[in-house]
Amino acid sequence: MVSKAQIARYSLLPGILPRLLDFFSSGFAYIAYLLAVIYQGVKLLPENHPYTQMRNFGKFGIRHVVAAAAQNLVFSRQHIDQIFIFVVLLFGICLLAAQIIMLIFVLITAMPAFAAASPSTFQATLEIFSIPGATLADREANAAQDIAFILLDRVFGVPGIFHSCVSTSQACLGTNGEVYIPSGAPNFPWPFHFAMHELFKFYSLGLFVVGVFIIIYYVTAIVAETATTGTPFGQRMNKTWVPIRLILFLALLIPMTTTRVDGLNGAQLILLNIARAGSSFATNGWVYFNGVISDPNSYAHLTQETRMIAEPNYDYQEVKDLLQFMSVVHTCRSAYHVATETPIGAYIVRSTITSTEFGSSIPSGASAAFNNLKELDTTTFVDAREFMIYGDIVVRFGHKGELSDGSVDPEYEGYVAGVKPLCGELVFKVGSVNVAGSDYIQEEYYNLIQDLWADGDLKTHAKCMIEKTGANMNLVNPNFSCPEGFEDTFIESRVDQYSTLFTAAIENGVTAQNAESGLGVDTDILDRGWAGAALWYNRISELNGAVSDAAMGIPKPSKFPFLMEMVLKQHTELESNLSNDKKYSIALSDPDELQLRVDFGSNEKGYGMFRAMASTYNVWASSVAANAGTYSSQTGNVLVDFINQLLGTKGLFDMRKNTDVHPLAQLSSLGKGMMDALTRNFAIAAGLELSQGLGLIKDQLAGFKADAIPGFMQAMIAMTAGVAIMLYYLLPLMPFLYFLFAVSGWLKSIFEAMIAMPLWALGHLRIDGEGMMGPGAMNGYFLLFEIFLRPILILFGMICSIATFSALVAVLNAIFDSIVVNVGGFNPQYDASLPAGEQLLSLKASIIDEFFYTAVYAILCYMLGIASFKLVDLIPSKILRWMGQGMQTFQEGAGDPVGKLTGSMHQKSILVTNQLRGRGSSMAEMG
Repeated sequence: MVSKAQIARYSLLPGILPRLLDFFSSGFAYIAYLLAVIYQGVKLLPENHPYTQMRNFGKFGIRHVVAAAAQNLVFSRQHIDQIFIFVVLLFGICLLAAQIIMLIFVLITAMPAFAAASPSTFQATLEIFSIPGATLADREANAAQDIAFILLDRVFGVPGIFHSCVSTSQACLGTNGEVYIPSGAPNFPWPFHFAMHELFKFYSLGLFVVGVFIIIYYVTAIVAETATTGTPFGQRMNKTWVPIRLILFLALLIPMTTTRVDGLNGAQLILLNIARAGSSFATNGWVYFNGVISDPNSYAHLTQETRMIAEPNYDYQEVKDLLQFMSVVHTCRSAYHVATETPIGAYIVRSTITSTEFGSSIPSGASAAFNNLKELDTTTFVDAREFMIYGDIVVRFGHKGELSDGSVDPEYEGYVAGVKPLCGELVFKVGSVNVAGSDYIQEEYYNLIQDLWADGDLKTHAKCMIEKTGANMNLVNPNFSCPEGFEDTFIESRVDQYSTLFTAAIENGVTAQNAESGLGVDTDILDRGWAGAALWYNRISELNGAVSDAAMGIPKPSKFPFLMEMVLKQHTELESNLSNDKKYSIALSDPDELQLRVDFGSNEKGYGMFRAMASTYNVWASSVAANAGTYSSQTGNVLVDFINQLLGTKGLFDMRKNTDVHPLAQLSSLGKGMMDALTRNFAIAAGLELSQGLGLIKDQLAGFKADAIPGFMQAMIAMTAGVAIMLYYLLPLMPFLYFLFAVSGWLKSIFEAMIAMPLWALGHLRIDGEGMMGPGAMNGYFLLFEIFLRPILILFGMICSIATFSALVAVLNAIFDSIVVNVGGFNPQYDASLPAGEQLLSLKASIIDEFFYTAVYAILCYMLGIASFKLVDLIPSKILRWMGQGMQTFQEGAGDPVGKLTGSMHQKSILVTNQLRGRGSSMAEMG
C-alpha cells in the first residue's frame, strides 16, 4: 500500500538523489552479474545461486556478490585457487573505485584550471570539423569564398548551413579578386531551389506512404506469427531495436518546415551537415599542411625542392638578326650624318590617342604629333610600357620633322609621331605584366636595345663600312682606316657578347621568378578551402608561359632603312622568287643581270648611302662566324638541327640537363617551343599555299618541287599539333582537371545521397537483425561516411600525385643512361678500362640516337605524370575497401574523364589540321 509520505515525495520532490542512486546501481548490474558467474566457476557460489539467475538481474549489487562469495571462502592450501581469484577480483574492484574517485576529483579541481590555461586545446579538438575561425563570425567570413561551400549552396540552396558568399551578403570573388557575384545581388534561395525543395518534399511524402504500407505489412505479419507460434510479437522481431528503428524512420523521412528549410527531411539535412563537416575537415587539413612549413610563401613542400620555372630557349638566329639590323642602323645613321648631315635619332612612337580611356591626355596644338614620341635614350622600360599603353613598343630610327616654330614639317605629316623611318624600325612585343621573371627579362631586353643604340663598336664598324663602300661621300675623317678581314672577328665578338647578355637576362629572370613568393600557396588560395588546392597548379603553366613568351620576345625589325625598303619593294614587284642574298641588290636575278632603276632622290649621294647599308647587311648575312658562336643553337648534326627548328624540340636535351626543374615545368616549356614552331609552320604553309595559288612561286623552289613544300609543312603541323597542345595546354592543367573532376564527383555523390536518403530511411523498417541500423540500412551509413571522408582523401590523392611524379621522374633520370647503355652496348666507364686498341666507341649512340632516346624520355615523363595524377581519383574511390566495404557511387563508374579529354583533343587537333589543309588547297586552286 502506498503511504501518504510516498505520495508527497513523488508529487513535490524532484527525485534527484533516487535517480542518482538508480543510475549508479543499475550501471554496475552487469559487473555484479559477471562477478557472480566467475565466483560460481571457482565454487565460491553454489550451482543455481540466485545471483547467477537472469530473473534476478538488477536486484543485487557488487557488494552483495562479494559478501556471498566471502562467506564461502576457506583459507587453506587446498583452496589456493579460490583465494587467488577472490583477491584479484577484490583488488580490481578497489582499483575501479579509486579511478572513479580520481575522476571526480579531477573534474572538481583540475579541469577548470586546465581549461582556463589552454582553451585552444579543446577548441581545436571540437572545431576540427568546422571552418577555422576564433568566433562564429570569423568562421562565416572564412567560409564565404570556400569553393566547396559555394558549390553546395548553388546546387542545394539551403541557407544557414554552408554560409558561402552565395547565401550571405558578401561578394563572391574570383582568383584575381574580381567580383563575379556582387554582394547582396540575388535573393537566396533562388526560385530553382524552392522548386527543387518542393520536389524533394513530394518525393519524401510519396516514400512515406510506401513506408506506411510496409509498417502495415509488418504489423500483420507480427500478429500472424504471434497467433501461429504463441510467442508475443513473433519469433523474428527484435523487441529491443524495432521501436528505435521505427522512430528513426519517422524522424529521417518526414519533411520539415522551418523558417530556413521547407521540404527537406531529416536525413537530407543530416547529409548536408555531414558534407559540411567533411569539407571543413579537409580544409583544416589543407591549411595545416601549408602552415607547418617554415616559409608559407614557399612552394618547396609541393615540389620536393625542385624549381617550378624551366629555363626557356631563345632563338639564336633572332639575336643575330637583331645585331645585323642594328649594325645596318648604325651604318645608316653614319651615312646620313656624313652625306647630308641629317641627324638620326631613336624614338619610341605611338599612334595618336583619340580618347582618355587609358588615362592619357589627348594631344592638341600644332605639335600634337610630337606628344606621341619619346626618346629611347632617356626613357626607362616601365615608362615606355606605360607610354605604349602596355602594347608593343615601337622604336623608330629616323629623323623628326620638326620645324623651327615647333610644328610638323609637311613632308613628315604622314608618318607616326612626325618621325620618318630613314634608318628602320624595331618592334618589341610586351608580354605579361606583374610577373617577376617576365618583367625582368623584358626590361633587360629593352636595356639591351639601348645598349645596342649606344654601342661604340657598332659605330666604329659603321664608319669602316662607309669608308669601304660609301662612294661619292665626303668622310668626316678621311684618314680613318679599317684592317682587312675585320668583319668576321668583329661579328663573332658581337654575337658572343650579346648572346651572353641575352642568356644572362633569361637565367636571371628565371631565378627571379623561382624566388617570387607568388609561387607559393598564398592566402587567396587557402581562402578557397580544400576544393581550391589544385588552383596552385595553374600557376605552373601561367608563369612558365609568361617567362617563355618574354624570353622568346627578342625585338624584331619591322622596317629596314628607307632606301633599302625602296629596293626591296621594286624587287618584290618584278620577281616572284627572291633569294635572301638578292633582297637588297639593284641587280635582278635573271640571266641577263639587268639592274633595277631606283630613284634614290635628288641627293647624288643616295646610291652610295644605299651601298654602305646593303654591304653591311650582306656582310652579316654571309658571315660564317655569326653561325659558329659559343651560343649557337646548332648541335653539329644537320638532321637534328633541322628537326629542332622544324618541330620546336630544342628543349628536349635540356630536360636531361636541368634535373632541378620540376618535370611538369619542363614538359610545359617543351610544349611551348613546339607550339611556337607549330604556329610558325602553319603561317609558312598558309603563305606558300596562297602564293602558289596566286602564281607567285615558280614550279621549282630552291631545287625542290614547289607543290611538295606546302604539303611537307602541313605534315609537320599534323605531327606536332596534338603533342604540342597536350604538353603545353593539357599537361599542366591535368592535376587541376583530375582534382576538378574529383570535386565534381563528390558533389554528384552528395546529390545521389540526397535522392537516396528517403530510401535509406525505409531501410530501417526491418523487424529482424541486431543493432539500430539493421541489415537493410548499413550501406547507407557507409555512404554517409564516404561522403564525409572523400574531401580529405581527394586532398591526399593530390599530395600523393605530386610526390610520386617528382620521385619517379628523378629516379628515371638517374637510371635512364644505364638503360640507353644496355640498348646500345656502349659503356663509357667499361670502355675506359679496356686495353689500348680494344675500345667500343663504334657502339656509342650517335646524336640522332640521343635525340630519339631523349624523345622517349619525354614520353615516359608524360606517361608517369598521367599515371600519378590519376591517384586523385583512385585513392578516394578505393580506400574504403580497407574497411571491408565496396560502396560505389554513380561517379565512380564514369571512367577517366581527363584521359578521354586528352585522346579527344589529339584526335580533334589532327582533324582540324586536315580540314585546314583542305581549305588551303582549295584556296590555292581558286587562285
